Amino acid sequence: MKSALRPTLLATLMGLMTPHCTQGPDNSSNLYTGIDTLPEAIPIELQLEGEAGQRDAQFSGLAWCGDHLILLPQYPAFPSRGSGGHLFSIKKQDLLSAVKDPSKTVLIPHKIPVESPNFLALYPGYEGYEAITFGTGTDSLIAWVTLEVEPSEGNAYGILLRGRMTNNMTTFTIDTLPNARIASQSNVPNMAEETLLLINDSTVLTFHEANAISGNSESGVAHCLTASDFEPCGTYPIPVIPYRITDATEVDSAGRFWVINMFYPGEKELSYPSDPIANQFGIGSSHTSHQKVERLLELEIKENRIDLAEDCRPIYLSLTTAPGESRNWEGIARLDSLGLLIITDTYPKTILAFVPF
Repeated sequence: MKSALRPTLLATLMGLMTPHCTQGPDNSSNLYTGIDTLPEAIPIELQLEGEAGQRDAQFSGLAWCGDHLILLPQYPAFPSRGSGGHLFSIKKQDLLSAVKDPSKTVLIPHKIPVESPNFLALYPGYEGYEAITFGTGTDSLIAWVTLEVEPSEGNAYGILLRGRMTNNMTTFTIDTLPNARIASQSNVPNMAEETLLLINDSTVLTFHEANAISGNSESGVAHCLTASDFEPCGTYPIPVIPYRITDATEVDSAGRFWVINMFYPGEKELSYPSDPIANQFGIGSSHTSHQKVERLLELEIKENRIDLAEDCRPIYLSLTTAPGESRNWEGIARLDSLGLLIITDTYPKTILAFVPF
């Protein structure tokens, strides 16, 4: 591990980035040309070993189950796409130790066997797990998950299901009922319901991965379903957020949560002629010489709609210098009030990292 990835927590908090909750510049009439640049966060890579550290683990989500961080592989039986397999968990105390001194703490996640149907047989075009979230209080062992299914190119859809964790975290079981099918908002290949949000343990929101498409100025919506039986309860409008939304943290007491907002230049269907986020708040300093985008956005729920959180600007992640290399961040979770944990899928490898507030 490079020495640049070994700062203590105190040095990180003091030196790597400025506080994010300040209003960015208003450059709505001068997009991409002459807008202000913002300081960026350097993700602090944590040492992840064992099966979870393998590249083909291909993680697609993070979520807290009590004091355990759950790592969701796209295919829990990897490299097979079959049923069963494993989730992975890391104790919060171990994560706190790793963040305090990344160079001296090695994380070896615990494997949790998954009991699941054969989704390949149930859903032709099954493309794996995309998101997971857990309840709180007496429902803390209840989970909601989404699957991606694409029976033909451009006809992907999401499946919402419920799961159950045992008290001693020895087994995770996926139920086939209730379930809900959620159609694609974009018809972009390989794009479905990528993100889940639980509100007051009674309502589930699902977010489509491609929230805003090039040539379409309209924003998308989050689909609302009851958490108990998946009855539709309307939609929540979302502001225009270009590129991909790949995961979300839990909602805090103020109704705020963070999402990953990503763009890889090879995804031409997701290229956007104007970036309202950069236009309003500015752009990360390393992003001025790259087409790719890696940033974290804070959103909030307001009267049955989703908005950008007031008085907060994006956290841009300092980009790698390799022109052909992008980090595909697919999972995000809060670590108390310290910052955010993020994880990649296979590109460029499996990376679990910490981004301080």
